[in-house]
Amino acid sequence: MNHHCPYCLRLVRSVATAALLSLFASATLQAAPAPSIAPLQPPVHRDQLFEPAALVPSVVKSQIGGIRADPQDDAGWAITGTLTADAGTIRFAPPQGAWDFSAYSLFNITLTNHGRGTIWIEARLENDGALDWANSSMSQTYLLPGETGRVTVGFPRGWDKDDSPEAFEPAASKPNGWRSHWKSFNAHNVKACRLVIRSSDPQINLGNVKPFLSWPYGMQHNQALNALPHIDRFGQAIPFTWPTKIHDEKDLHQQRKQEAVKLKPDKGPTSFNQFGGFADGPQRTATGYFRTEKINGKWWLIDPEGKLFWSHGVCSVANRAVTNLGPDRRSLFEYLPSPGTADHTLGMSKRKDVYFFDFLRLNTARKYGQGWEKTINDLTHQRIRAWGLNTLGAWSEQSLMDAQRTPYTEILHVWSGPMNIDNAPDPFEPGFKTRYREAIAKLAETRGEDPWMVGVFIDNEIHWHVNMIEKIFALGSKQPAYAKFVEILRAQYATIDALNTSWQTDATSWDALKPGKTKAWQDDRTALYALLADHYYSTVKKAVDDLLPNHLYLGSRVHTAPAVVIEQMARHVDVYSANLYAPLAGLAGLPATADVPVMVSEFHFGTIDRGVTGMSLCPVGDQKARERSYAAYITAGLIHPNVVGAHWFAYADQSAVGRPNENYQIGLIDITDTPYEGFVAMSHAIGERMYDIRLDKDAQLLDEVGKLIKQAR
Repeated sequence: MNHHCPYCLRLVRSVATAALLSLFASATLQAAPAPSIAPLQPPVHRDQLFEPAALVPSVVKSQIGGIRADPQDDAGWAITGTLTADAGTIRFAPPQGAWDFSAYSLFNITLTNHGRGTIWIEARLENDGALDWANSSMSQTYLLPGETGRVTVGFPRGWDKDDSPEAFEPAASKPNGWRSHWKSFNAHNVKACRLVIRSSDPQINLGNVKPFLSWPYGMQHNQALNALPHIDRFGQAIPFTWPTKIHDEKDLHQQRKQEAVKLKPDKGPTSFNQFGGFADGPQRTATGYFRTEKINGKWWLIDPEGKLFWSHGVCSVANRAVTNLGPDRRSLFEYLPSPGTADHTLGMSKRKDVYFFDFLRLNTARKYGQGWEKTINDLTHQRIRAWGLNTLGAWSEQSLMDAQRTPYTEILHVWSGPMNIDNAPDPFEPGFKTRYREAIAKLAETRGEDPWMVGVFIDNEIHWHVNMIEKIFALGSKQPAYAKFVEILRAQYATIDALNTSWQTDATSWDALKPGKTKAWQDDRTALYALLADHYYSTVKKAVDDLLPNHLYLGSRVHTAPAVVIEQMARHVDVYSANLYAPLAGLAGLPATADVPVMVSEFHFGTIDRGVTGMSLCPVGDQKARERSYAAYITAGLIHPNVVGAHWFAYADQSAVGRPNENYQIGLIDITDTPYEGFVAMSHAIGERMYDIRLDKDAQLLDEVGKLIKQAR
């Protein structure tokens, strides 16, 4: 994925330059072979995944950005120096060939920050052709002065490398050490490990820098982790332990009491008004609904009372986390209720002849007893407020929106029609306009006059293919978009011969267009794509304006898309939305010339230290790194003049054995409805400070992250 980080951060402007310069630095490092060890016996504590297999010490030959690494007597390194750029880089690489890390699942580096500044360290394992996210596997951590920490990189591998029992299919990660990712990585051919180091103070002093491999890969070394059943009666992974693991229903009730004591006196950030806007901030025109406004060079949402509003939100706010019960998967579970029982009624559902079970829903009912649904709805609003959040993101529970206690964003899925273009809409399809207007009109019936609705996302991560025009050509004249293209091209070229000459093609008729080879073809191809995207976004915008005039059109939550699509989207939406899985919030491909408000509609960081082995789309090594990466991401958005909000995905962890595929530890709560105390403390700290950070024109990323870390303790 190619994403833009906030340009306004002086500290990180030169990351790309530092990455290129790092190609000239090298060191030697050698992986130890996989140990021959007896299978781990349950219970397996999470820390056993990090028991080190030592790496042979290396000699650093060169340094980049004013820092250097020197070997120490304890087989580690010291990284010291004065940064001469926004980031310094140390690149460890074998003198020739590549490392083979395939016998392990994790690469780790421990280090201690002896310097005066807050440090941000990114570690990337590189294959051939590594550039930013491509051909690499990455992780990060943040350290205050005096702290010791660890950065952990978990690398994915191909499906043919998975030797786990069939029952674990199709989870994205398995307890044998196998995991997948949206990008590929070759653990047999690791060319380098690159450390990119940034600091709030230019003096760098990192000691005890020690790399090691851990979590031996495969069933030979992970029999106990893969033993069946794998999931206990509360939905937790049996082989692992962690501090807040639930062992019986008494633990659930005790956790409920403990949280009630903490939440009762805390009504949320003192700076919030009823909507979560800046109560003591400047007064703008109040319209009774959310709107946007650019003030002193920064975009803002304005809440219904006319107060500045920055959307600090979380997606999928609901107490649900289903996993599928396919015919080969029931052996995973220690407990599944019998038909006709209360537990079965609560937790079991069925879709297309496949049964699903929801342990989070069952645990919530166990925990709160009679009337649990009303209790958890009330508690969820209280949590959101107390945790410094002010927005329910996409896919949140409808009953929570109905309560009019927390602002929310709606989402409609409309594009799928009879004339799809490989998972993308054809906006020239005859029923397209009617289908969208009907869906928006239906939403307007219930939400049209609700001041708590920030706006609506329409569609999600549409597959705007790079070769969309070629796909349409291949579909032929029966495709509505093709017919529209022919209409445009005939007006431009008059004859097929003239078009063939311009494109250097040999099409025999207007019904048999072919991709060309010339610049004229490329220009026409871009213009046709712009026409397609413009018609999609302008049609949807017109429907929102006509039928939902009080609310903002928040776009289509772009994941990846060609620049021509992004440009057209920016022309028509009220707020440009993007699902941006990256180290920091930013523009997500939006051209610098498009000055529009931006909302990050999805992001997250995940780890594996709570029994869920999936490391997420943006993996980090532990809870501390997850909390701090979250703080840095939000802070980057607050500093950026265009970003008006960011929504974490998601409210609850996914099932440890998949939903059915993704199994990520990415929640504010776990499968037992237990909040992650450190994470929600950080979220609260952000809520307390976010308007001060947003209004501070001199705010610097790592300075603010350091303050948030200290405040959240």
